Amino acid sequence: MQFTAPRTASLFELMQEQLPDSPKQRIRNLLKHATLLANGKPLANPSVVVQEGSKVEIRKGSAPAASGQAPFPVHYEDKHLLIVEKPAGLLTVNQSKTPETSLYKEVFDWLRAKTGGGERPWIVHRLDREVGGLVIFAKSEGVQQLLKDNWRQVEKRYYALVHGAPPAREGSIRTWLWEAPNQLVKVVKGPQEGAKEAITHYQLVEQYKAHSLLDLQLETGRKNQLRVHLAHLGCPIAGDWRYGAPKVEGRPIHLLAYSLRLPHPQSGKTIALELPLPRQFMKVVGKG
Repeated sequence: MQFTAPRTASLFELMQEQLPDSPKQRIRNLLKHATLLANGKPLANPSVVVQEGSKVEIRKGSAPAASGQAPFPVHYEDKHLLIVEKPAGLLTVNQSKTPETSLYKEVFDWLRAKTGGGERPWIVHRLDREVGGLVIFAKSEGVQQLLKDNWRQVEKRYYALVHGAPPAREGSIRTWLWEAPNQLVKVVKGPQEGAKEAITHYQLVEQYKAHSLLDLQLETGRKNQLRVHLAHLGCPIAGDWRYGAPKVEGRPIHLLAYSLRLPHPQSGKTIALELPLPRQFMKVVGKG
């Protein structure tokens, strides 16, 4: 089966549109036992976001895995750490009872297969499903704990393409965040039961006609923090309909965890990694 993606969306969403009369479970089963390609490159799973205009191909039968080849970009690895790139649209870890895959499961299966069961990953932090970028895994419980104990030493930076422009070229956003029963995170006044303080620093990288590119640094790491803070600033992230972005901008959310800088938990040497700005960000700028 082949088709051109009519819009930017997850492969599963696109397949639902291609097969409107097929039940969701049937589509899941079809994709589970198929080789998934976009522009000739393999897709790790049906949750991966496919860009508008991509040539999608679904082949019968799973692709034979190359020996030792990871189903995702690996940016750093040693006997203590693994740092990989999570695609937007994929859960970091799936804690529900659904069979949906996750980055953790992909990493777990790959490491176990590569080392004959000798290594497994330990979760250190997470990115929202809709957010792509760099994710750290430890290779032992001890290293996991060291990283968590010294998490404030880890510098995490994000690119965000937002609607509109911030009130200043640089600044800080400091609020209290509270998660509503519907899982929507909201800004609330002052400390109150269930609320957590959240701090974000931003710099304007480039201003366009209808959008701005921001460089963001987290001082705290609350759920949906960057998304809520930018909406509170009056600059919702492009594609983030949940927090106020115009739906005409399309998905996915234009937020990338592009930079990590941290001392190695064992040697103390600095690890510095950086991803380039995705081309999809500029596609949105061209439309507005």
